[in-house]
Amino acid sequence: ATPTVTTGRVLPLETIAAAKPDLIINVASGGDKDEYDTLSRIAPTIALPVGAQPYAPKWQDATRLIAQALGKPAEGDKLVTDTETYLNGVAAANPTFHGKTATYLDVMAGEVYVGGNQATVVTTLKELGFTDTPYVAALPPTDTQTPLSAELLPQIDSDILVIYGFGANQTDTLASNAGLANLGAVKADHAYFMPDLALSSPSVLSIPYGVDAMLPFLKTATG
Repeated sequence: ATPTVTTGRVLPLETIAAAKPDLIINVASGGDKDEYDTLSRIAPTIALPVGAQPYAPKWQDATRLIAQALGKPAEGDKLVTDTETYLNGVAAANPTFHGKTATYLDVMAGEVYVGGNQATVVTTLKELGFTDTPYVAALPPTDTQTPLSAELLPQIDSDILVIYGFGANQTDTLASNAGLANLGAVKADHAYFMPDLALSSPSVLSIPYGVDAMLPFLKTATG
């Protein structure tokens, strides 16, 4: 009822051990073996699914892996099927999404990082019918996040932009990066500033939540 919640990018190993877990779920990890070995000494641990890119497992694979670890594979399959049905329904109900380009950007302290073609936000957008810009499509699949210099920003301009500002609001995010503010999608109000990380760490719970929140924007921007 009152779980311990920690923040930051470094795993608080003492806090994890103090929770005395029966199972540690770390499926969105970077796949570091030393980290896995350390966690496994605390409790049985499931980490990055086999074949997944660091920090970017397909939510279907992550869900099934968790379900398998819990001894509920059939329930995991149903959750995946139900969520895919939801995404397919949204795509079918919004034909204006199909063929439109979409780009995902992380922006912090004036630095811009473009989500690669296998980044979790990007793959969810593609499940809705959107496509990559040629620049993103050409990135190696292992590059789920790539620094982007100011002169390259025009190459990722697209029909819609999805941007996460790491706690900064839209005004501050744009003020810290003039090149970003000058993109056509931003000037046309076709940029969505994500309020949270629901789609950056997608699950069968967060995907409908994140997509439903973004739908009004997507419909307006592609209408």
